[in-house]
Amino acid sequence: MIERVARFGTARKLVGITCEPRNDAVASGPVFLLMNAGILHRVGPHRINVDLSRRLAAAGFRSFRFDLSGQGDSAVRDENPAQESSDMADLLDAMDLLGTKWNTNQFVIIGLCSGAFLAHRAGVLDDRIIGAVFLDGYGYVTSGHRLRAPLKLAANPRRISNFARRIVREITGAEGNDERTTVIEEDSDLPVFDEPFPPQEQTTHELQHMLDQGKHLLFIYSGGVPEYFNHRDQFREMYGDLASRGDVDLEFYEEADHLYSWSRDRDELIGRVIGWATSRFAIGD
Repeated sequence: MIERVARFGTARKLVGITCEPRNDAVASGPVFLLMNAGILHRVGPHRINVDLSRRLAAAGFRSFRFDLSGQGDSAVRDENPAQESSDMADLLDAMDLLGTKWNTNQFVIIGLCSGAFLAHRAGVLDDRIIGAVFLDGYGYVTSGHRLRAPLKLAANPRRISNFARRIVREITGAEGNDERTTVIEEDSDLPVFDEPFPPQEQTTHELQHMLDQGKHLLFIYSGGVPEYFNHRDQFREMYGDLASRGDVDLEFYEEADHLYSWSRDRDELIGRVIGWATSRFAIGD
């Protein structure tokens, strides 16, 4: 592959890495966008974004992994907008850069954790995004989740302890529920961001809107978010008929943690994303 550093944005304060196949053929599929997960640098947890970018290049796709403003190598925006608006502005700047560089108006966005939430918002708002991969994106507790939860907890004593601490915090009000807070991932020593999800009805409506526009969506959940997702069947419990749509794909890696700390889990995840990309966005389409 060929990788180059790019500075972009109105003041060229944002930093990213373009990655493209090293061959004479010009890739004609969509460009894949990868960004920060929580407060982690653009390389992603355990360099997963780097590995995924290079595997995409081997499959013939171009990609761009970049830091949102105020993270990694990207400076804070001068206008200092709200975080959600700033993230969206950064993403739009990235697409503008690549649209000019590679003469394209088609993008697929891949996001983990907070990146999945941004991917969702962007997929709703921008027609240039024709596909998205949501890694531990939005999830909603269902009756099935509640029935399965005690068995899942019993199988993992550490989760029992963490679950009990969360209940105590909720009862005592030790942490506010309306503000973004930092929590400790159950299977990792690294912090991840936790933020309130939009109402389930709103998310369902927005997903329906994206699918009606012809976007392809891949939902991947790990075993690292048992507080809101704990079984493959839960996706149908949450979204009903949307789960049967031909442009919806789903995976549940119960043995993987939220940050895909084990190399075997990362390899399986990357392989799934590459397989989905090549089947949904064949080069030349």
